Order: sequence, then structure tokens, then C-alpha cells
Amino acid sequence: MATKILVLGGNRFIGRAIVNVLTYYSYDVTILNRGSEPNLFEGVSQILADRNDEVSMREALKDRAFDIVVDVSGKTKYQCETVIQSLELVNLKKYIYISSSAVYDYAACTLPIKEDAPKGANEWGQYGLDKLAAENYLIEQFENTPIECIILRFPYVYGPYNYLQRERLIFHHLVNDRPIYVPNDGNTRIQFYYVKDAANLVLTCISEPCENITIYNAGNRHSITFNEWIACCEEIVGKKGMVYHVDSNTRNTKFFPFMDQDILLDVSRLQPFFHKEIDFMLGLGEAYKWFRENEDLLLIDEKQLEAERELAVQFSH
Repeated sequence: MATKILVLGGNRFIGRAIVNVLTYYSYDVTILNRGSEPNLFEGVSQILADRNDEVSMREALKDRAFDIVVDVSGKTKYQCETVIQSLELVNLKKYIYISSSAVYDYAACTLPIKEDAPKGANEWGQYGLDKLAAENYLIEQFENTPIECIILRFPYVYGPYNYLQRERLIFHHLVNDRPIYVPNDGNTRIQFYYVKDAANLVLTCISEPCENITIYNAGNRHSITFNEWIACCEEIVGKKGMVYHVDSNTRNTKFFPFMDQDILLDVSRLQPFFHKEIDFMLGLGEAYKWFRENEDLLLIDEKQLEAERELAVQFSH
């Protein structure tokens, strides 16, 4: 009998890539989400429920049992509570939680950041604190039980179907000859992870034994500066951009898709377990191919455009 896997989320970006790889390997996959988008997968069951509604979750998961849960959509402790309290845990062997590098207290960390580095408040605000609270809740629930709790902390994930305005923003501006505004000198270093590498890591976590509580930083082994990243996008598009550097005293700018904060996770703990990593330019090329096939549907956020209009006036003087 095929292993029964519940993917929380499943229709967007990381979740979509995970479901694709699991169905390719013939796992019995069910997705749970609010149904704001149609079920995209043939042979995959869909449960409609709102993780912020305990009654909705209890009704949706009543008498349902799964071997493995892959939690892509959980952002808060409460959203994890509604799953654990509603799901029949008798058959559960693994709970895999997709977390974030936003849990770390960057002011107290040295680079590269190890899994046991200080955690807490940072520029990501409530998002990072909520992800950390969710992690702590899951550890508390599964510690010293037969169930493996696996927490994967990702930096910036890129690739096809990325609904966030990251690489697709730069692709859009290069294609349409729009100026690209970069905070300060552009030498801030950030780290990426290709979405299909992330999905294959989840597959490995499912198929290979892990410790009762396993926490991995997961990302490319090397970081890249803002300037280098834009140059990579230019090479993929085949076009030089109009790049302007903006003096900024805030890390969270409205005109650039990344926080002006150095991010480099130490991924050495992960390497013996999983070390596959696509060539960055190949992954970026896949992201660009998807962008060109869908660019008419990918609108740029109005707040982004407003910030750019303000800077255009500044640089016109």
C-alpha cells in the first residue's frame, strides 16, 4: 500500500513542486487548503479547510489518518495546533515543517548561521516570530515520541511558479526597460534555494530515516550579492538593465524585493544527508522560461510601482 501523505498547502510554488515530485514517485497524496485555487493535480485528493478555523479543521480531518504530513502553509503556532488537534495521529510517522531563515536573530548571529544560533526578533517582524513559535510547538508535541519532527529552514526560494515579486520583478524590468533600484552599494549577500531542490529534499526526508527532532538549514552552499544576482538575471534575459543605487537607512525597502540584510545559512549539517544543488544559472533560466510563458498574468504590485515613481523623480534631478 502506498504511503499516505498529507500536504498542507500544495497548490502554490513550494507546495506545488513538492506535490509534483511526490506524485511522480507514486505516493498517495492529499492536499489541504482553502480552495482559493483549483486542484491542479490528477490523482491527488483535496480537502477544503481553513487552518485558522478549528471547527473547519476538525470536520475536514475527522477520522483521517496519514503516514506523513508535509506542512508548507503553516505560518503560526495556532495553524499547527489546529492540525495536530484535528488529525488522527495513530499512523503518523513524520511531520515535516517548512520553516524559514527569518527565525534567526540576525543582530546576535555570526555568518554563516548554524541551526543552534540565536533566534528571535528581527527585520522580518511578526512573520519570523510566528514561524519560530510554530517550530517550538511542534518540537514540544513530538519530542520523545516515535514520530519524527523534521524542520527545514529555507532562505530565499526561487524558481518556476514563484508568486512573490523577486526574480520575476527583475525579469519584468529588464524586458520592459524599466529602471532597477538597488539599496546602497548592492553588496549585501543573500542565499537562494531552487524550488525543485527544496522538493527533492522533502522527498529524501520522507524516504530516509531521521532523528526524532531534526532541524536543517537548507540552501545553496554559496551566497551572492544583490549586484551579482542582477547580473545573473541580465545574462539570462540577454539584456543590460538600468540599475540605480539608492542610499537607504532601512533594511526593508519598498523598491527592492529583498531585505537589505546579509543572509548566509551554514548548510554543512545537511550535506551528508542531502547535497543536490542545481546550477544557479540553470535554475534561474527555468524561472525565466516560466516568467515569459506567464508574464501577461503577472502584475507588478502597486506599492512597488509607487516606490519606483518616487525614486524616478529623485533621480531625474
